[in-house]
Amino acid sequence: MNQITVEIAEKAKKLDEAEKRFLKYIYETKKPENELDLHAHFKNLMQYATDSFQLKTEIQKLFIENPTITIRDPKVIDIIEKIKTGYHFYSISAYENIIDSLNKDREWFSKYASDIHGVLCQESSELLEEFHSRYDFINYYNEKITIGPLVVFSGLNPNILSYFEEIKEAFSHRLYRSSIALCRVLIEMSIFLKLNAKGCFKQIDSRMVSINLKKEDKLFKFIDEAKKEKILNGHYTEIAHDLRKRINRVLHLKEIGEVPSPKREEALEIVMQTTKVIEYLYRK
Repeated sequence: MNQITVEIAEKAKKLDEAEKRFLKYIYETKKPENELDLHAHFKNLMQYATDSFQLKTEIQKLFIENPTITIRDPKVIDIIEKIKTGYHFYSISAYENIIDSLNKDREWFSKYASDIHGVLCQESSELLEEFHSRYDFINYYNEKITIGPLVVFSGLNPNILSYFEEIKEAFSHRLYRSSIALCRVLIEMSIFLKLNAKGCFKQIDSRMVSINLKKEDKLFKFIDEAKKEKILNGHYTEIAHDLRKRINRVLHLKEIGEVPSPKREEALEIVMQTTKVIEYLYRK
């Protein structure tokens, strides 16, 4: 168990205790009899609610740096699941309602935080400095320029454009495996749309697909069918098959072990070759 997981577990247990303490106070404390008692009651109530809110947001911030949590404690797992699924803790709901009421007449820049988004906004300067220490924003824009736009003769299907934009985003953020995976989707979708436009799937009954067909590489079949239908010429058929093989080597490991991370040069070459195939399809 790493240190961040230990911290999450400790704070999750404290949050569970804080929620119980809040509920106990609500149900077991006698009703205030005068203004002084009411003031003390509200002060205690707000303190318990604030404790829960702070613990929850501290756990959420720890989620940023911890992609997995290896733990067996059912109580901790339950609290984490509740946070992930947006469960409304009674104490935190009380805090949110009170803060939202206080924020009604305040300017946006002076509002109190009532959720994790508000907390992050208050810490934006610190977070921005940390973000820039990890990501070179000049390089981000430079990489988008390197890939450039798709140059086509006519309007693109919105789905193709959407996937291409995601490829550029992933590559520019150095998510090379993701950008490569999206290249396969983009090639398969683009060829499918061209084949479908020529009526190549009209004879296929979706209810009668054999087991063998399901096991086949759909992209392999699409590329070969596109060649037969003269959607792809021989040169671009070779490029498409080469891309399919290279992408498969990245995505489909033959052995379970350490997953190699694609290098920038490999990802860029696959992205640019994918771009050429898409441009060829939509310049006809």
